[in-house]
Amino acid sequence: MSPAVFSAVRSRPLATTATALTGLLAAGLLLALPGHGAPASRPVTTDEAARLALSRLTSYEASPVLVDITVPSDGTRTLVHGLVDFRAHHAVGSYTTDGVGGPGLLAWDGNGVGVAPGKQPADPGPAALALTADQMPPQAWSPRAYTTDRLDTALRLTMAVAADRPDNAELLAQSGARWLRDEQLDGHRYGVFSGPLPRDAAAGQSHLVYWVDQDGNLRRLELRGADSGPPTTIDLTERHVDARVPAAPWGG
Repeated sequence: MSPAVFSAVRSRPLATTATALTGLLAAGLLLALPGHGAPASRPVTTDEAARLALSRLTSYEASPVLVDITVPSDGTRTLVHGLVDFRAHHAVGSYTTDGVGGPGLLAWDGNGVGVAPGKQPADPGPAALALTADQMPPQAWSPRAYTTDRLDTALRLTMAVAADRPDNAELLAQSGARWLRDEQLDGHRYGVFSGPLPRDAAAGQSHLVYWVDQDGNLRRLELRGADSGPPTTIDLTERHVDARVPAAPWGG
């Protein structure tokens, strides 16, 4: 992706609203779903709403972070291993797709994505990933605007999970955020919450499900589709990573 293209992209920052979750409603990334066989749930308590509201700020403060994104689609699965800088609103990652095509690199921000097919870092670590992306010539990137497919939705959502301030906890509670259960991941305990519902939604369950610990740290985000298939999963696997998302391909 050429520096000029990304310079133009960078000049159009991701739109913000009173809360990011409300912003996701406006972006069409958060919709109501019927049932989905969900376990018994309840409205969030005041403390739980505050914890969920804090998760965007803690993600921002933990930047850069490593993410693993799993996107199922039509019997295949795309895996993205990425390094995200929420302060710069830039991310790079390597991708593979089960049984379809070869691997490659992605670079994305709030407004678009660049693809470099056939390129992979020498090892999966964040330093090698950043170095490989940094050494790519601008013409190796193919830029495009986001589409509505599941991978692009996941990339956009990844850029929207962090902000330099917490969300409005009272608004989250009033908008239908719910506690679903407690669960352990990698030996740590998390509260599992469904996000708020659109204002005009019928009774149903949010597309978005969050795993948030007692300190407000987001560990996992699931995006459920309108069918009963497996969800798209975004895992924040490492925080305060000692690596830098490169200036390339954005330039500057």
